[in-house]
Amino acid sequence: MGYKFSLHPETFTISVTNKPIANCFACIHFDGIYTVVHKDPLPDVGVLKGEGGWSMFTIDAAFDFSVTGVIAEISTKLADHGIPVFVISSYYTDHILIKNEHRKVAIVCFESNNWVVNSEVK
Repeated sequence: MGYKFSLHPETFTISVTNKPIANCFACIHFDGIYTVVHKDPLPDVGVLKGEGGWSMFTIDAAFDFSVTGVIAEISTKLADHGIPVFVISSYYTDHILIKNEHRKVAIVCFESNNWVVNSEVK
């Protein structure tokens, strides 16, 4: 399948907090803690640990719930290049975060599979 990605210009931090953080990209509550994805820099409010310097690629497509294998295919290609991922799935699409130092290799990986990367996200 051919994919098109938007590369967000911002960098992000992935953190564990003891409470939700306002204006974050994603906040997942599980077992009394929150996993928060926030544009860098993350406010120092209840952060237990975190790691900044993540780039976000959003898949420019809406997938029906019956579609399978999208993230498996993309993450396998990235894994073949030694790139770890953090994935956020939403109702309409998926967001793939990779460390900034892997961004150029990820773009080469995507383009070598004839996938398109748009780096001019508004």
